Amino acid sequence: MGYAISRIDSVYGSSADEGFLVGAPGYAASANAPATGGVYIVYDAGTSSPSYALSSMIFSGEQDGEEFGASVSSVGDIDGDNYDDFIVGAPMWDSDSAGVAISNAGRALLYSGTAAENGNTPLCEIVAPDGEANDYFGYK
Repeated sequence: MGYAISRIDSVYGSSADEGFLVGAPGYAASANAPATGGVYIVYDAGTSSPSYALSSMIFSGEQDGEEFGASVSSVGDIDGDNYDDFIVGAPMWDSDSAGVAISNAGRALLYSGTAAENGNTPLCEIVAPDGEANDYFGYK
C-alpha cells in the first residue's frame, strides 16, 4: 500500500474537505483472492488534532495481476456533483478485443467523487487507441 498517492478534495462520505487516494497495485481482497490491485481513500477524520481515517470503501481491479492502483490522481469535479473525481491506472490489464487477448494493454478508470455511494462502478474506462500488447496504458 502506498505505491501511488494523490491528494483529493471534498471526499464523499466525510465532513472533511481533504483526503488522499492511496494506490496498492498488489492488493488482494483475501489470502486466496487474486491480486487485482486496489485504491484506498484516507480522509481527515475531522478531530481537533490532525487525524486521518481509512475509508471502508476499497476500489479494486478485476483481473489478477492488472496492478489497479499503480497510478492515482484527483481530476477535479468533472461530473458536477461537488465532489472531486479521480482516475486510477491499471497498466497490466489484459484487453480482449474481438476475442483476441492483448496482454498488458493497460487501462485507466475514471470514478465519480460519489463512488463510495455508488460502489465500485467507474464513470468510464479509457484504453489506448491502438490497443497494442505491452502498452502499459495507465502507468504513471
